[in-house]
Amino acid sequence: MPLLTFTHDLGDGKHAFGELVLNRPQALNSTNLEMAELLSKQLLAWQHDDRIAFVVMRGEGERAFCAGGDIVSIYRSLTEHPDVAQNGDHYAYQFFRAEYSVNHLLHYYTKPVVALGQGVVMGGGVGLFMGASHRVVFPTTRYAMPEVGIGLFPDVAGTYLLGRLAGGVGEFLTLTGSSITAQDCGFLGLADWYIQDLDAKKIVEILPSLLPTDLGNPTLALNAALRSLSTPYQFEESAVWQNYDVLRKLANPVSVESFFQDAEELISQQKSPWFEQGLALGSKGSMLSRTISLALVQQNRSKNIAQTLGRDLWVAIQCCAHGDFKEGVRALLIDKDKNPQWQPLEHDVRQYWQPAWESPALALSLPD
Repeated sequence: MPLLTFTHDLGDGKHAFGELVLNRPQALNSTNLEMAELLSKQLLAWQHDDRIAFVVMRGEGERAFCAGGDIVSIYRSLTEHPDVAQNGDHYAYQFFRAEYSVNHLLHYYTKPVVALGQGVVMGGGVGLFMGASHRVVFPTTRYAMPEVGIGLFPDVAGTYLLGRLAGGVGEFLTLTGSSITAQDCGFLGLADWYIQDLDAKKIVEILPSLLPTDLGNPTLALNAALRSLSTPYQFEESAVWQNYDVLRKLANPVSVESFFQDAEELISQQKSPWFEQGLALGSKGSMLSRTISLALVQQNRSKNIAQTLGRDLWVAIQCCAHGDFKEGVRALLIDKDKNPQWQPLEHDVRQYWQPAWESPALALSLPD
């Protein structure tokens, strides 16, 4: 099963908490359609179960919380059935719709959710992690939205998140796909607690013993429990903190080209391997995807989660039907030549973020 579920009794004899284990360790716990559907079903069941006080979510094994969506399965579905545009029966459409529905459910969940972001937290994993009320990072956490490198964009409301970081920082992480650490997450407000000496599975085991017998307010009880396990962040170890002043100079770029031109001019004065590696990585990404991503980061600053996720479905399908997604996955994960042949940016790209569903039933309309 791609998702394991458990309930753990609490000391008051009346309540329990639910545990969700993303169980595809061989694929770094990447989400597929079945996992997304199971997540929604279980979260909804627990939301309406008065006995369940809160939910804890983790990945199986120590390597990853969740490395994103199962893009290989999406690629294969597109190869076998290219007619993905306006096709509600297509695997790619059903996957993205199910994934974004889970993201929405987590953001608006009525009970606390603890996300234990041990190891890789990337792409769709960020979507699950960012929706939790209590976000925990570890020394092994590697957090990124690297979609421009595979011809996609920071979906799962990633552009909503990145657009709300300090100007320049969000654009850099969006356009380069750079990986950041637990210290960066703490500095940027992307995580709440840093736990250094315990792994995710052990935290679940000892959590009941850290909660009061009379649970009272679960949110406050969890705050106290996680605080007792946490270690203060060391922001001076954060690459984002070290490069913050330079990153801020990259705020509000008028285009992808101008962003990278300005960033290249700053390299000589910054002399930061992390900064240079990020620019080198980003310059290899799809220009179409980077253009789409920058537009969405700027536009979604005025949108809410539901609006962002609703439009993400359209954008994702356009990337599958007309964009660079298939070529990006082919080059990285299928043929593994790491030599994608990106299409030139010669047409009006606004169609990618202006939904035009032929049937209203295809749109993902989510409550605010």
